[in-house]
Amino acid sequence: MAENEAEEEKEIWIKFLQRHWKMTLLMIGGLIVAGIGGLFVFLWVRDVAIATSLVPPTLGQWTIGYIITFTLNVILWEFLIIGIPVIAAVVVIILQWWNKLPDDEKEEYKKEPKKRTPRSGMTAGGGGGFVWFLTLLVWLIIVHNDGMWNKAFQDIEWSFYYLINSSLAAFLWVLLVAGIPVAIFVIWWIRREITST
Repeated sequence: MAENEAEEEKEIWIKFLQRHWKMTLLMIGGLIVAGIGGLFVFLWVRDVAIATSLVPPTLGQWTIGYIITFTLNVILWEFLIIGIPVIAAVVVIILQWWNKLPDDEKEEYKKEPKKRTPRSGMTAGGGGGFVWFLTLLVWLIIVHNDGMWNKAFQDIEWSFYYLINSSLAAFLWVLLVAGIPVAIFVIWWIRREITST
């Protein structure tokens, strides 16, 4: 019986992808645009924080207060410039789309999902911690290769720009190395699921 429910749920999502592939692509595209916008807002906050002397340009002068102030500024501006518009757009687009669906199709998606037990090691947020750990390792390699490993934070080379740029480079390397195979697998899986029915 559990296998029948799993097959039925799988068929519902295959039908969903076949019927609403444009909406799925729109949602993926929107997430990509929001991510790129978030990156630009972060870089803008970085530049403004230094230009207005909110934080000192060299890390040797930083304190915990500067770290907290900068972090709160990033969160505030990301929420105001990216978060609120994205949330509003998502709500409006999904509500408009949902209201245009036929009632019988809405009933298919409203079925009570069966409760699943979490898989080992992949509970909520478990995968994200590995990505950040991997990013930290890549960042340490970048710092070592740049010759910054044994330099004090007070040295002029340890600027705020270097920290942000090296961290972003580490994250982008991880995203590139892990993202390409994941993207290929997702595209392959979607195409296989759509053509199998």
